[in-house]
Amino acid sequence: MLKYEENIGSDAGPMDTSNEDFIALKSIIKNHPSNKNELDRLEAQLLSLRFQLESFLAEKTPKETFPLGCLLKESVDSLNVDYIAFANYIGYDINELSKFYSGEKSMNTDLAIKFGQIFSVAPSYFLQVQCKNELLISMRLNSEKYIQYKLEDLLNKAS
Repeated sequence: MLKYEENIGSDAGPMDTSNEDFIALKSIIKNHPSNKNELDRLEAQLLSLRFQLESFLAEKTPKETFPLGCLLKESVDSLNVDYIAFANYIGYDINELSKFYSGEKSMNTDLAIKFGQIFSVAPSYFLQVQCKNELLISMRLNSEKYIQYKLEDLLNKAS
């Protein structure tokens, strides 16, 4: 079995294991999700979900909507829980859950609270993402319609 210190396919001589780059790489490999136990992997997944939601919400003018249903489906899938069992657990019709995952149905307060409890994420994050998505779509489809509304015009017409 090869050890870290052994030379692998190089004429440069033995690898310098005290090098900062080597130490950093060793740390990355050690901390890679595939080397963690199941609980650590799930905690990393929860942090990733929260980070993705926060990043989208912090973005001033996103170019694309955030695929909330798709992301939550991936998160549920990562738990290795059967799709039907999950739908039953949250008291949701399987077809309706499928429509939510595909983006045909919107996030609602009931789902936001349930997903929030399961994934330890504030339910308001899910609702804010949903609202931001709807605003992006509406502004993109109706930009000409809304450009006419300005405070100055209102004040001029009202006086």
